[in-house]
Amino acid sequence: RALAVEQILRQHWRQFGRNFYSRYDYEEVDAGRAAAMMSRLSGMAKLFEVAGFGADKPLTLAPGYDLVLMDDFSYCDPVDGSVALGQGKRLLFADGSRVVFRL
Repeated sequence: RALAVEQILRQHWRQFGRNFYSRYDYEEVDAGRAAAMMSRLSGMAKLFEVAGFGADKPLTLAPGYDLVLMDDFSYCDPVDGSVALGQGKRLLFADGSRVVFRL
């Protein structure tokens, strides 16, 4: 059966909720300033943890944006089992959405 794009989207949203993916790659970024940003995110993650925020006590950043975890993430290769640590900073929200910062 042929469906209009709007019908397909509405069916998808009913089943999975509304979602969005976007990736931004920046070139020629000042390495020192980028490292400072990542360091600041690390500091914010420590404050988040020390303040007792988490899955049981999310930090509401704005209506509908409840932050439940800030961490450094790693990648485990499913083929050879190797692990790459320190792959970036991850912010996870109660609704399953996330923001990832990588250098």
